[in-house]
Amino acid sequence: MGEQDGALKQVGELFGKVGWDKRLQDLSMDEVVGIVLVIQKVEGIDDVYTEEHLADLFNKYGRKPEQFDYDIPF
Repeated sequence: MGEQDGALKQVGELFGKVGWDKRLQDLSMDEVVGIVLVIQKVEGIDDVYTEEHLADLFNKYGRKPEQFDYDIPF
């Protein structure tokens, strides 16, 4: 089992505890915070994906477009 498989296994176990059939809007605040905390601690994710790829994913899914309405100062 590779590092990616280990990271995915940890996330799979997490969602198994929360419930695969739950929609995001049906999660409690504690479940959402728990998911965030566990995913932040998943080991090996940065060993599987390049920093550039992770940054691209964060920019695609983790930021609102209006956060980029400014000029870059350099």
